[in-house]
Amino acid sequence: MPRPTTMPPCPIGRAAEVIGDRWTLLIMRNATRGMSRFEDFRADLGIADNVLSDRLARPVLRALADWGARHTEPAEPTEPMQFLHQACGQHLTSPQAYCEHCQQPVHRDDQLWLIPWRAGTPYPLAEPVTGS
Repeated sequence: MPRPTTMPPCPIGRAAEVIGDRWTLLIMRNATRGMSRFEDFRADLGIADNVLSDRLARPVLRALADWGARHTEPAEPTEPMQFLHQACGQHLTSPQAYCEHCQQPVHRDDQLWLIPWRAGTPYPLAEPVTGS
């Protein structure tokens, strides 16, 4: 994610900083088609390694999930998607870099996602796609 000092005050501008660039949207498109290997993204998009690595490291899905939860409603009532801190099991209420409950740092590998309409058990995120 861009450094906070470069983020505009407008929430729309901030969202554009996170997902509005061409590469992020193209990576998301390819990922939804099942692409998962770094080399495949690079070959298909003709993107530089450093740019691809940077875009893959951004918390885009969490941002989209938070936006969707705030601004849309499912057709059928359902329990909301939850993000949990693996160390203490508490709900992460924002994509902050720390747990509000235990005040410990929360990195990508420290998160569990719970999607009640798919499974009742939280699961860790898959390993990030990286170069060979």
